[in-house]
Amino acid sequence: MAKNNEHIILEIYDLFFQEYGYQNWWPADSAFEVIVGAILTQSCSWHNVSLALNNLKKDNLLDPKKILNMKIDKFESLIKPSGYYKQKAKKIISFLKYFEIYDFDIDNIKKNTIEKVREELLNIWGIGEESADSILSYAFDKPMLVVDTYTKRFTYRLSLTDVDIKYSDLQKYLMDILPHDNEYYKDFHAQIVYHSKISCKKKPKCESCILRINNLCNYNI
Repeated sequence: MAKNNEHIILEIYDLFFQEYGYQNWWPADSAFEVIVGAILTQSCSWHNVSLALNNLKKDNLLDPKKILNMKIDKFESLIKPSGYYKQKAKKIISFLKYFEIYDFDIDNIKKNTIEKVREELLNIWGIGEESADSILSYAFDKPMLVVDTYTKRFTYRLSLTDVDIKYSDLQKYLMDILPHDNEYYKDFHAQIVYHSKISCKKKPKCESCILRINNLCNYNI
C-alpha cells in the first residue's frame, strides 16, 4: 500500500465538495428505511431499490412489525424489483429478529459502543461489512466510513492502494487520514460514488475528469 501521498485524499475531497456540492446521503424518510435500503442495494442499482422501497411505502408497510407479520410471499413480491428478492427477504427478516431484541427502537441500539453494534450486525445472516457499516453510519449515526468497489478502484487508480486490498485494510487506511467525524465520512463516501459514476467508471472518462484537469490523477487507461 502506498503511503507517500496521503495528503492528496483531503485535497481531493475538498475539490469534490467544491465541484459537486454536499451529496446529502442517505436519501430516506427514516433510519429504518436506510436499514432496509442498505440490504436491498446489495448487487442492485439504486433505481431498483427505490422501486422496492416505494412498493412498501405506498401501502404504509415500511414498518418492522408489519413486515414481520406479513406473509413471506407478499413481502417477496413487494421487494422483487431489487433482485435476489427471496434471499433479501430472509436477510431483512434476520435483521428484524435482531431488531426485536431492542424493542424495534434504534435509540436502544445506539446506546451500545460502535464495536458492539458492528459485531452484532456482522453476526446477522446476510449482512456483510459494507452493509453493516452503511447501517452504522447512515442509520445509527456512528462514525464509520463505508468503503466499496468504487472506493477500491478510486484509490488504486490514484496509486494509493493495491488492487487487491482487503475491505478492512482500505477502511483503516482512509479513516486514519480523514477527520474522525461521521458527517465527513458519509459525504466522503458519497462523493467518491458520485465521481465514480460520472468519471471514474470501469472504463474511465479521464479526459473530462476534474482530478485529471487539476493534476491530481495521472492514471493511464
